[in-house]
Amino acid sequence: MRNIPGIFTLVLSLYLMICHAQFALASIHTYPESSTQIMYRSQQSLRDISDRAWQAVLYKRIKSGKLETLRLRLVGFPGMIKLDNSQKLQVTTGNGKVWNPEDVLLDSSFPPNVGEYDFLEVMKGLDYDTPLRLNLSLQDSSKAEIVVPIFAVKEWRLLFDKVDFWE
Repeated sequence: MRNIPGIFTLVLSLYLMICHAQFALASIHTYPESSTQIMYRSQQSLRDISDRAWQAVLYKRIKSGKLETLRLRLVGFPGMIKLDNSQKLQVTTGNGKVWNPEDVLLDSSFPPNVGEYDFLEVMKGLDYDTPLRLNLSLQDSSKAEIVVPIFAVKEWRLLFDKVDFWE
């Protein structure tokens, strides 16, 4: 009988750690860039189905109170990943929605392991938190498929809806 409060506390602590741990893995960061411009950013460390590491950075810029850009930057491990920018990124949901966001780095000096995409239409089309599949073509003619888990999509939707212009 004396151990019941201790056991209850232990079980409750474990439950909270396990059930809420995934939401603590990432957060939305705010970067004031000037007196009229702010950037919100979410960064996720993800792996594709071939177990290669990727950084997925969703960011939006607000200028003078209006949305200027909403982009997804994907960064593969240097030397291992070379994106084929002639092929479009394909974004799919489990219920069949498909998008092919525009690659905004086609004529840039970014290294070949970096891709950046206009993600506004994708985020406008996400009505609820659902896993996404990002399919990319690589220069060696192979594919990379990255599964974006629900907790990351939830954070992305929060970033998309965020409108507190640090007033």
